[in-house]
Amino acid sequence: MPTLKQVKAPIVTTTESATYEVKLEAAVRRKLLTKLRTYEQLHTQKRALELAMNKLKDEVGALRNETGEQSIEIEGFKVTLVAPTRKKFNPKAFVRLGGDIDIYNQANEDTLVTPYEKITVPGIEE
Repeated sequence: MPTLKQVKAPIVTTTESATYEVKLEAAVRRKLLTKLRTYEQLHTQKRALELAMNKLKDEVGALRNETGEQSIEIEGFKVTLVAPTRKKFNPKAFVRLGGDIDIYNQANEDTLVTPYEKITVPGIEE
């Protein structure tokens, strides 16, 4: 007598995306590209400045370390090592200690955040 063999079918997921083409007037396109290229230049300058400032911050921190002090003030400048700790909720530990994950999940609320414009510059990763 033939037997039925149970075969697991692979799980297949698909993702769909739609692309819309927007026709821009020549003047709007030109203005938009001008602003975006200016943004790109400023972004590049900002990153260079941040790198330079972080390098100086490290050097100043090393000098502060040499003094053995946590905070130094000199001519209005103040250098302080900030090394805070904070508590972070660990849901796995909560369940391991006997907490009910369903109650925890029900207590979580979605909150609105301030909307903002995100500009992605080609060739630059955030």
